[in-house]
Amino acid sequence: MVKTTSLIAGGISINSSYNTIKNNIITNVSKGIELLASTESNTLKFNEIKNNEIGIETLRSINNTISHNIVSNNQQYNIYVSTDSDTNKVSFNSMDTSIYGIRIKDSDDNIVYNNCIKNNDIGIYCCCDAKSNTIYSNTFLNNSVRNAEESAGLLNIWYVYPNGTGNYWDDYNGSDANLDGICDIPYTITVSKNQDLHPLMTPPVDIPCN
Repeated sequence: MVKTTSLIAGGISINSSYNTIKNNIITNVSKGIELLASTESNTLKFNEIKNNEIGIETLRSINNTISHNIVSNNQQYNIYVSTDSDTNKVSFNSMDTSIYGIRIKDSDDNIVYNNCIKNNDIGIYCCCDAKSNTIYSNTFLNNSVRNAEESAGLLNIWYVYPNGTGNYWDDYNGSDANLDGICDIPYTITVSKNQDLHPLMTPPVDIPCN
């Protein structure tokens, strides 16, 4: 286990592929874990990353798995998927208390599911040509400005395509006439007016949100 407590440039920087980074506590650094350009197929799991400038950042890094981490109280981003970071999976993480819970910038075909995204300014922000990302079965709670924002014209999917479940949004009071657990009216994403066509009536039971 690595425990970082001094304010230094970075915690763990990965510049190779097929690594597993797990069971670390990383605090008070610029970037807790960063996956650098031309890396791929790394696994980040069971880490506690808090009180940094950025919790986890990927940059031109593909096919990674970011799962079961506690990422909290990072100043700018809890998780930042940045610039050509494609086909990553982000799941079962707690992203708590930052400006952005997760930001996806200029990156495609990522899957973000079964995360708890709470107490941030903005829960999730997709921008700058971030498209074809799939976002589902996440719980959005107490994000003070908005739960989700997406730049106009992007084509992200906010539910399991074509007709599966969407996300739980605490700022949406929907009805469920047929009692299938899915709200009858879609949830609209700020700016883009894209929609979660199958928003959940209650949070998923198997995600780390307490």
